[in-house]
Amino acid sequence: MAVRASSEVVIEAPACAIMDALADIEGVATWSALHKDAEVVDRHPDGRP
Repeated sequence: MAVRASSEVVIEAPACAIMDALADIEGVATWSALHKDAEVVDRHPDGRP
C-alpha cells in the first residue's frame, strides 16, 4: 500500500538567506541529526555546490 504525505513550512527569511543555508553542505551535520558528515566534491563557477 502506498503512503502519501505532505507538509508545508513557512520560513520568515529572505530567499537569499534560505538559499545560503541550503547551500552550506559542509555545515549540514551541525544542524541535522540525520547527517554525520557531508562533503562537496564539485562546485559551480559561482562557488555553490
